[in-house]
Amino acid sequence: MDAATVAHMYAAHSERRGSRHPFTGDSLARLSTPGIDPTSARLYCSKEDTSRMPMRRSGTCRTYQILSLYGWTGSTRYLNTQGISLMSARTLVRGPIVRLAAVSLGSNIVDGIRVAAFAVLTTAYADSALEVALVATVATLPKAFLSIPIGVMLDRWSKLRTLYLVNLARALILAGLAVALHLGAGSILLLCAFALFFGTLEEFYDAASVLIVPDLTEPNEYLKSNATVRWVQELGNGAIGPFVGATLVGWSTTTPFTLSAGILLIIALALHSLQRSHVLMPDQSSAEGQHDESRQENAREECAAKVNNQPKAATIETRTRTFMKELRDGLVVTWRNPFARNIVAVFGIWNLFGWMPESILVVYVIEALEGGGDTYGLLLAITSVGALVGGLALLVTPDTVSVRWVTVLALGVYALTLAVPGIWPSFWVAAVAFFVQGIPLVLLSGALAAQIQLTIDRRFLGRVYAVIGTVVSLGTTVGLALGGVVADLTSTPFVFVLGGVGIGFAALISALTFSSTTASIKDD
Repeated sequence: MDAATVAHMYAAHSERRGSRHPFTGDSLARLSTPGIDPTSARLYCSKEDTSRMPMRRSGTCRTYQILSLYGWTGSTRYLNTQGISLMSARTLVRGPIVRLAAVSLGSNIVDGIRVAAFAVLTTAYADSALEVALVATVATLPKAFLSIPIGVMLDRWSKLRTLYLVNLARALILAGLAVALHLGAGSILLLCAFALFFGTLEEFYDAASVLIVPDLTEPNEYLKSNATVRWVQELGNGAIGPFVGATLVGWSTTTPFTLSAGILLIIALALHSLQRSHVLMPDQSSAEGQHDESRQENAREECAAKVNNQPKAATIETRTRTFMKELRDGLVVTWRNPFARNIVAVFGIWNLFGWMPESILVVYVIEALEGGGDTYGLLLAITSVGALVGGLALLVTPDTVSVRWVTVLALGVYALTLAVPGIWPSFWVAAVAFFVQGIPLVLLSGALAAQIQLTIDRRFLGRVYAVIGTVVSLGTTVGLALGGVVADLTSTPFVFVLGGVGIGFAALISALTFSSTTASIKDD
């Protein structure tokens, strides 16, 4: 490497060192640009000066106002979706979000097939509800303990490339499971190992599929873009996949996993094609740029190590120190953002109690409802049909949406419809309750995802998602384990009643704490 190249790399490194986040106490060079007030963290874009504004523009300047991003006072504020509701249908149909949603549909159909087939398969090897819950709990361990490191990595990596590689790896693991089952090597230990490895890959996929949205669309389209992806996910892994998976596993234990492996291979090729089509927004520091930047940083470190004749251990130590600093940055940003703090508390409780019935749902169907695998898959599908119907409400979304009341409504409905099937164990009672339960979920998911994306600096978005996801996942893991324990000590219907009471408590907390933690976005 010649001296000119080294000098250019050092200059680029020095320039980037000037742009750091205000919460870390470092330089505010990047934020000290026209249109940004770093002291109050209030961002706006004027039509006179948009050349350095870190927001996307599609040819012409728009005026965006994102108010009170890090500290809110006063009365309840609303997420204004006036610009979102005016978004062109042509943009939606032809845009990269729909292309992403198309491949996401296939991937999530596979997820639904795998979830239902795997749950029914587990009952064939388990001797109690506790063992069924054990397998479900193991699957959540990667989300609980790897969310933050994965978030840091995704802030550096290309999200599209991650989606492609993860789907490829998931296809290979599913094919391996199908071969093991065909050879008669199935056991609870094998299922736990599969759940652990597949859960790790699934955490990469789930995180990347959310974090890529800001790279593909404009801020005023975040709500509908997130809701579109969420709606397609619900269609695939809720309405279509579970019923297909539960039906296929009744015919053959290997069929659903073999079919899923083939579908994922096709989807991986589609994602690879999407990655090569250059659909990322050009005016933002996209994930692709961050990926290239990370590789350049690695090259600089290797060059410096050679020039200074330092041992390789020093380079590893430097990278580890940088990695740990980025983890701390994610924790600090999350703690100082009121909305993120409240989400951690409310959703931690929601997942703790909400996943207690999920871990033993298949046992509830078999024992309390006297059904089989097809009944289990049908109930999962009914829940998702409710979510799909609720997602259609986004077509008539009003100009303003209160994140507070959307959350309270969704959690309140969820609590009520979770407790009722425990009080009156009946297929039709459960079917109606689960259908109603899903109705507000897509709107809730879209509103919360848009709110987080609007209020968090994109350089820290992956880490903040990871911090929230880690706390939520710890609640999920504990809830799944407790569900099996409580079911063994009492009964499966009682687990549903207990879960409903707990989620009702989460709804109350959200009503009290979300009052001043919603932002506004306008498109003039």
